[in-house]
Amino acid sequence: MDCNITYANVHEWTFINDRQKGLIAVLNEEVPRAEHRHCAKHLLSNLQKRFKGVSVEDKFWACSKASHVPMFQDAMERMKEVSKEAYDWLSEESPRYWTRSHFNDTVKCDMVCNNLCEAFKNSILEAREKPIIEMLEWVRCYFSNRMLIRREWIQKFSNELLSNPYAKLEESLHESSAKKDKPERYIHHWCSKISYINAYQPLVNPTNGYKMWPKTEFSPVLPPTDRRKQGRPKKKRILGAKKYINPKYPHKLRKIGQNSIFWSKCGQHSHNRRTCTAPMAEESGDTSRATTIVATSVDVGVGRGGVQGRGERSGV
Repeated sequence: MDCNITYANVHEWTFINDRQKGLIAVLNEEVPRAEHRHCAKHLLSNLQKRFKGVSVEDKFWACSKASHVPMFQDAMERMKEVSKEAYDWLSEESPRYWTRSHFNDTVKCDMVCNNLCEAFKNSILEAREKPIIEMLEWVRCYFSNRMLIRREWIQKFSNELLSNPYAKLEESLHESSAKKDKPERYIHHWCSKISYINAYQPLVNPTNGYKMWPKTEFSPVLPPTDRRKQGRPKKKRILGAKKYINPKYPHKLRKIGQNSIFWSKCGQHSHNRRTCTAPMAEESGDTSRATTIVATSVDVGVGRGGVQGRGERSGV
C-alpha cells in the first residue's frame, strides 16, 4: 500500500504495533526514522499473565500516561511498592515505546493504544461479511459520510481550539498567571480548529459502477470455492479475559471461561459424568454407588366417567 511515505516526511509517522517480533524488525529496517510504539493494552495483557491484581493495572496506566519523566519515575516507584517483580519486568521494556513521557515530541500524537484500529474494525463489522467489491464500496460510502459529518460538526465551534484542548486550557487558567496574555498562542496549531478543518477537507470521490468498467479479453475472475466451516460463523473477535468482567460488578466472576462444571462422583471440576476419566463404581468394586439413573415422567389426568387416572412412564 502506497502511503506516500518518503525520506523527508517519515519522521512525521507513528507506528503502533502489538509487540510482534517480526513486525518490529521490519519497521526498524524499512522506516527507522519513524516513531515506533507498543500498544499499552497488549503490554498490560502480557503483564497481567504474570502479575495479577487491580493495583498493578492502576499503577501501569499511571506509568504509561505520565506526561513527563519525573512523573513517570514517581509512578514507577509506586509500582515498585506494589510489586517488585512487576517493576523489574517493566524495567526491561524501553520506556520510549510505551509511555508518553519518553515519546518523540515531533509527532503530535500521544496515543498509547491502537484504539483507532479497534474502533475501525468495530465500525466495519457489517461490511466484513460482504464480497470484496461490495465491502470496499461500503467502506468508501462510510468514509464519505463520516467526513461530511465531521465537516459540519466543526462549524459549530466558535473557539479557535478544539473542545478537549480548550477544556484543559480552562482548567490550567485557574492555577496559572497567564490570564492577562493570550493563552491560545501556547497551544500547538495541530489542536486548532483550522487544522481540524484541513484534515477533513479532502473529498472521497465516487467511483463508476461495474457496468462502466473497461472490457478486457481475459477470462473473468471467478470467486473462490465456498468452504463453510462447521458451526455458526463468528463475526465478533475473541475477547480477552478482562472483557468478561462486568463493570457494574468488577469483583464478581462470571461463568464464561471458568471451571463452572463440577462432577460430584469424583469431586473434580471442569468435566461432567460423560467426560469423567475416573474409574467407575463397578471397576472399583464399590457397588453402593453404582446406581441406574431412571427418568420418570408422571402424567396426571382425568379419565372417562370423571375417574382420575395416574400413569407413569419410565425409561433407562
